[in-house]
Amino acid sequence: MCRFLPRSVIAPLLLAALLLPIVIVLTAGMSYCLVALDDAWGATALRYLTVAFVILWIFDFILLVLTLGVFALESYAEYEECEGIEEETSTNDDLIPDAQESSIVDTSSDQTLPTSEANAATPQKD
Repeated sequence: MCRFLPRSVIAPLLLAALLLPIVIVLTAGMSYCLVALDDAWGATALRYLTVAFVILWIFDFILLVLTLGVFALESYAEYEECEGIEEETSTNDDLIPDAQESSIVDTSSDQTLPTSEANAATPQKD
């Protein structure tokens, strides 16, 4: 079965999920340092950049969850294929012996009627 998403897509998503928090902390810290140096324009620009990185990080997590869902569906489809193959190859006929080979005697033809039913089946004289 083909893969829906190759590993070359998943690796950057995981890398971004690990590195973006570090970048967010660094840009937020630099923004606070620029506020302390009375550089309002630089601090504002870094705050907007920090917000952009946070949005990118949230988007990355959404993509990772969707990727997890795709792989779960893919593995479920592979599981169904394997179950279908096993059901086709192994049947219960192999487990049940034939009637000629069985040592169990069928006595269903030698049944006797209970006495109440036997009396009802015979005609009575008036």
